[in-house]
Amino acid sequence: MRPPPFILATLTLVACTGSALTPRPFDGEITAIGDVQVEPDTTASEIDSTVVDGGLCGEALRVESLRPEPGGGVSIVVQLAAPDGSPGRIEGATALLDGMPASIAALPPAPGITALVIAGDSADARRFVDAMPAGERFVVWNGAELIVDATIDRARVVARIAAAAPAPAPDYAAWLAIGTALAHLGGEAETANKALVIGTTPPPMTLRFETYTLDGTDVAAHLLARRAGLARVGACPRGGARVAELTVSGVTCAVTLPAAPDYLAGLPCDASADWSLGDRVDIRLTPDEAATWQARHAARSQDEFSGALAIGGATPQRAQLHFRGQTSLDCERKSYNIDLDGSAPRPLMPGVSSDKLYLISMCADEGYYNQLLADRLAQYVGVFPLQFRVVVLYVNDVNQGLYLMMEDPIQGLRDDHVALTEVVRRRLDQDGNAPEVKYTADHDDPAALARYLALLDVAADPVALGQRLDLDAYLRWIALEILLENGDYIDEIFFFASAEGEAAPHYHVMAWDPDDLWSACHRNGRDALPDPHGILYCVEADIDHVLFANPDIYDRFITHLEDLLATLPIERIVSELASARDELFSAVHDDATAAAMTELTAVTPSAATVDGFRSAVQALMDRDLQRAATWIDMLRERVATYRGAQ
Repeated sequence: MRPPPFILATLTLVACTGSALTPRPFDGEITAIGDVQVEPDTTASEIDSTVVDGGLCGEALRVESLRPEPGGGVSIVVQLAAPDGSPGRIEGATALLDGMPASIAALPPAPGITALVIAGDSADARRFVDAMPAGERFVVWNGAELIVDATIDRARVVARIAAAAPAPAPDYAAWLAIGTALAHLGGEAETANKALVIGTTPPPMTLRFETYTLDGTDVAAHLLARRAGLARVGACPRGGARVAELTVSGVTCAVTLPAAPDYLAGLPCDASADWSLGDRVDIRLTPDEAATWQARHAARSQDEFSGALAIGGATPQRAQLHFRGQTSLDCERKSYNIDLDGSAPRPLMPGVSSDKLYLISMCADEGYYNQLLADRLAQYVGVFPLQFRVVVLYVNDVNQGLYLMMEDPIQGLRDDHVALTEVVRRRLDQDGNAPEVKYTADHDDPAALARYLALLDVAADPVALGQRLDLDAYLRWIALEILLENGDYIDEIFFFASAEGEAAPHYHVMAWDPDDLWSACHRNGRDALPDPHGILYCVEADIDHVLFANPDIYDRFITHLEDLLATLPIERIVSELASARDELFSAVHDDATAAAMTELTAVTPSAATVDGFRSAVQALMDRDLQRAATWIDMLRERVATYRGAQ
């Protein structure tokens, strides 16, 4: 997730010592528009990023970041502090901008990013990592060398710190690179939740970061207390103002406001909202572009074509588009890969900005909720870092129905890591299909493929495999797919790695594109790994045949499945599914959107109205929940039987 354009005020610096569908022709008419108003290449008009001193307002109020919002609005993250340095009281706090009322609310609790710069093994650093909350992402440099890229795998973080040899302090250029990397890592929601932990000589330049030292004090407690005092102020400044007075609970200081991009200027400003751009997305095509669209659609072609994209009524942005996917190419409502012209990130959804995105039609998802549910649960178990939301797509004002807007997975992974080197998607091993190399930093796809395939060579040795793969995350992903009775998931996974100072890459995993929940194992289970305990379900990959032949690995997997059965009981599944339903239903606000969902209306014609759509989807959910309850009960019984035999 690339951060939206914002003005960086402060980051935290901590110091530490070394101590399958039938094709149908498209029958919706696309009428070309004669004159598309578009924003010029935004690379020529970047946001004016004047840095604000984090201490400008004094100890009671610190400005962390400022960001332009739709309609000329501004979002300001501040830190409140009581006189004794403890977090200030956000409840009941008031805010003004140039004397005009502004909204203020606590930032929702969220894990942050902690970077550590050590000078060899540090017991203090390891204790600090252990003290931070679950979900915190860590990046570690040993001197100037990156040894751990952004990860929530704290066991790996601690192991890599423990193995670190003594290293000299980073030089000027290395400190600058470290600071730049941290500033650009992660999304806007994490901007104020970053910490940099140093274990060597302080930087030889002024870095606008808060500084702490692991000197025996409880730095983790200090950081978490600081985050508890973070609040977001939302305001609609008077027109043209560049410098404004910000007042929070009686404390006043001057802030330089960010210049809003022109494509957001025409939207309404609502300081009390979450600054969402709305759920309407428009693809705009000139007559020639519409003709190309029709040709690509009819031919099921993935060749690029030009157009413009508008999100939530913003000014359309020029873009290159192509239809994407495999099964979805056979659908009337095809999915899109969109690359906005220019390299400047544009806001896609709260906390996420990028110049690349996917629009996923969910046409193979019977009730349009499987992917929503599975992705949310994959986020929960730590194997899906991407953000997404439901939108309604129009092509030249013709309603195309519900789509899932998602950040581009490769761009998202690159933005979420300091030194991503490769991304590989597994394909159908049993058919002899080679894995697909999706990205390499050095453009050497064959070498990346060879490195990935070498995982199989060490799969029989859990210790060696653990050095090459986040094995627990992989087993947790399999456990989730089994919990959801996914009938086809062998190729629904990405493996990615970074340059971390090791001879061979260490792979992490990301779930991808699940839409076969609560279904029979594809191909009648002919390729599924037999399991005398009846717990493994549709496990098919070559590496799985090696892994699960090891009783210790099987037992380790069972532990992960037990954890999910405890934390994701049927009641949680019901709640998450209700949330997905509410998101879908809120987007289907007219009969035209319901009627555009042609996959459902072909089976249930009455679903072509809002009420009919809701009734049809609810019936599918009720059916799946009944199956899920039965399945989860059976899993519990079989796991108990397995444990009882140990």
